[in-house]
Parts: sequence; C-alpha cells; structure tokens
Amino acid sequence: MRQTILFRQWVALGLMICLIGLVDRAMAQQPQNSPAAVGTTFTYEGRLTDEDGNPLEGVYDFQFKVYDAPSSGNQLGVTVVSDNVTVLDGRFTTPLDFGGRVFTGDFRYLEIGVRPGNRLDAYTPLAGRQQLPVAAYALALPNLWSEPNSTSPNLIGGHPDNSVTRGVVGATIAGGGAPGQTNHITDDYGVVSGGHNNQAGDNAGLTSDTPFATVGGGLANNALNAYATVDGGWLNRAGGPFSTVGGGSQNNAGDIYATVGGGLDNTAGAPGATVGGGWLNNATNIYATIGGGYNNKANEIYTAIGGGSYNMASGSWAVIGGGYNNYIGGAYSVVPGGQDNRAEGDFSFAAGQQAQANSPGCFVWADASKTDLPCNTPNRFMVRATGGVYFFTSVDQNSGAALPPGSGSWATWSDRQAKANFAPVDSQDILTRLANLPIQTWNYKTQEPAIRHIGPTAQDFQAAFGLGEDERHISTVDADGVALAAIQGLYQLSREQAGQIETLQRQNADLEARLTMLEELLKNQRSGE
Repeated sequence: MRQTILFRQWVALGLMICLIGLVDRAMAQQPQNSPAAVGTTFTYEGRLTDEDGNPLEGVYDFQFKVYDAPSSGNQLGVTVVSDNVTVLDGRFTTPLDFGGRVFTGDFRYLEIGVRPGNRLDAYTPLAGRQQLPVAAYALALPNLWSEPNSTSPNLIGGHPDNSVTRGVVGATIAGGGAPGQTNHITDDYGVVSGGHNNQAGDNAGLTSDTPFATVGGGLANNALNAYATVDGGWLNRAGGPFSTVGGGSQNNAGDIYATVGGGLDNTAGAPGATVGGGWLNNATNIYATIGGGYNNKANEIYTAIGGGSYNMASGSWAVIGGGYNNYIGGAYSVVPGGQDNRAEGDFSFAAGQQAQANSPGCFVWADASKTDLPCNTPNRFMVRATGGVYFFTSVDQNSGAALPPGSGSWATWSDRQAKANFAPVDSQDILTRLANLPIQTWNYKTQEPAIRHIGPTAQDFQAAFGLGEDERHISTVDADGVALAAIQGLYQLSREQAGQIETLQRQNADLEARLTMLEELLKNQRSGE
C-alpha cells in the first residue's frame, strides 16, 4: 500500500492547515463565526492506495508517531492510534493529538502504520516519514475560527464579535477587537492584524470592488480602497487605491498612491501626494510633497515643502525648504527657508527675511533686517547685506572683492601679503602709452544707444599694457594702476616743468633788473647833455 498526505489549506498564510480541518467540522454543529477551542488537536487527512495507485475502501486501523528527524532520530510525544477509521475512495480523516510540547517550531516528521480494521496484526509502516508543515506547529489557539467557502476561506481571530461581511473571501482578522469596538472586513482578501474598531474595505455593498485592503493595528483605522494600507495609529484613513498611512492620528491618504507617514491630522489628498509627518499639513495636488512641520500647504502639482510652519507652495514645481510663513505663487520657484519670504514670479528665488521676488526671474537675498526687499523688475538680482558683501576667489581669502557695510563702491583685495613678483614701473613710459591709447565713447550692444560710456576697448588696453587675464576684459585694478602710474608720470613731468619755469622766472627777473639799470643810465646821460 501507498499513502499520500493531503492537507486542507484553509488559511491564506498556511499557518494552521491541519487545525482548521477539525474546526470546520466542529462548526457544522454550531453557528458560523463562533470560536472553537482548538487545543493541541489537529485533523489529519490522507489518501490510501494499493501498490498500483488504486484507492482502497474499508475500515482500517492507523498508528501515528512524530519524530525529530526524517529517519532514525527520537520519537516525540505519545503514539496515537486511530482504530476502525473508514476509508472511502482512498480518503480518510482522523484527529491527532501528540501533546502541546511536541511542536516547538523545529521540523517534525510523521511516521504512519496501517492494518485492516478489527485485526490484531502488526501495523504495516508506510514508506517514508512525512514532514509536517508549519501549520501543525501553531496549536492551542482559542478564539480563532474560519469561514469556509469554495474560493478562499476567511480566518477570524480575537474578539468573538469580529466579523467579515457575507460573501467576502480570503479575509484575515488576526486578532484584537473589544466590546463595541470590533474589527471588520468588508471586501475580499482584506486583512486586519489587530487593534480594535478597525475596518478593511469600503463597506459599500460589493465585496470585490476594494480588495486587499490592510489595517496593521491601532484603533479606529480604516483602509477603504483596493490595496490601501493603514499600518497603525488612531483614526487614520487610507481612502485611495494603493494609498498608505504609516501611523499617527487622524491622518488621511485620500487618493490613489497617496501617502501619509505619520503625525497628526495630515492629509495627502491627491494622486501621488505625500506627507511625511508633522501636524496639520496638507498636500492637495498631484505628487505634492510635505516632509513635516506644522500647518504647511502644498497646493499645486509637483510642489514640495520640506518642513517648518505656515508655509504655502501654490506654484507648480515650486519648493519651500522650510522656515516660517513663506509663500510661493510662481512656478519653478524656490524659497529655501527663512521667514516671511515670497516668490510670486515664475523661476524666482527668495531667501532670508522678507525677501519678495515679485516678478519672473527675480533673485532676492535679504538679510535679517525686518524690512521688505521687493524685486519688481523681471530677471533682477538683488541682495541686501547690511554687514557687507564679500566675494573670495581663493581658499585662503587673500583675493576677491568686497562691498563694505554702508559703502557704494567695490573694494578689491590688495594686501601686500597676497602679492608677489614686484617690479618697478616707468611712469613716463606708462604716460606715453596712455597718451597713445584710443579713448572713445560707446554703448554696450545689450543696452540702448543713448546709454553712453567712455574708455578704451579691452583689446587696445591689452595691446598697450599687456595686463590682465585676457584681451576681452579690463580689471579695475589694472585700469586704476595705469591711471595712478600715469598720474605719477604727469607729476614728475610737472615737477620738471616747474623747475624750468622757476629758472626762467629768475633769468627773466635778472634781465628785467639789468634792463631797468640800462634804462636809468641812458636817461641820466640824456639829462647831462
């Protein structure tokens, strides 16, 4: 004879396959949805055939032993004998109870012997021990019952009033529940793992329109759409397909793929919207995101707020990093943080305190002065830094430029310690070159012709003096240096000219004195005649 083990798999997770067979039969004598004490007994269902595979019929005695190894090993628990078991078309069932200490989580193997009923012959062992599934290890589970059906039975544990809507298949309530606060599943394949007053499914009549909803636990949570999940917490609601609430309290993921990680009274109310946590945050447009904080609002598509409080992003693809009471109304705009900043224009940027980028392309950086800094002209760069503006072009901060506090002109770094390779300058030569340098008035092509400037071109300046990095730019330090050297040359020339003038003045005075003497002498001579 040969034997084939057939376990009824009533539980979706496969945790109590053998137990449920016994429970199902017990339920035939009691109302559905009432718990049955399972204890350590489970039902074995097998199939008995001859050597050619033909099913046997009749009455047989069976002997069952449990071992800790597939061969040899140690017998565990008692030997169970089932006499006069009816076999129909090769199939039979019998309850088995090896005691509660046999199944501890390790692998167990069942050895079976059989003989014709009402005989005292020795048992014929069936070939090979059968490994028992994990199902047999989960014994002594009171307050656990099943609702069999032809598709996938429901498994209900916990409070006796926990329930599954009639017609639902594949549902699991693992436990929890309390008087007046029971767990309930209204749609196919829903799961409530524990807690109480939780619901998986929309309870809208149909049992197949919102399947696979899951509530992990907590209190008064609702997963109301297909594949929606509430992990735990209190009064949370996952109302969109594939939506998720991780925990916290009074959070709502109300649309498809919406997510609320936790916190209090947060809402992700549009497809793909996300709120990580915090309190009273609302992401209400497609793929809008709020990381956390308090009372932030992301109202347009693809907007993001990192945190802070009382921030509002109402421009598409806009970002507020954090801070307090910041606002974006322009698309693709950024407020990294700070307080009371506004980016109204598209592609604008406002940072600091009370920076106002009111036009497209405005970049406004405002310091901590409590005064508005508005940008009302498109594509303007504005900075308010009452402590000065400093730009460094070297790691050691020995080169760069600064606009000191209260100043209206740039100061470039000119520290002797930052310079090298000094060489003298022939100021007269510089003056001569400067005298030959073409100086003209002109306008930039990017400005109106009426806006005039005066000076040389960078190419002429480079050709005359060979200074600077290239022939397209004139550094102010070089222009200033040329001017100072030329002034020195003019000074030297003026000193030389002053000396010459002084000499000429002395010579002229001497000549005038001599002329006066001659005139006096001539006058006297004429008088003597």
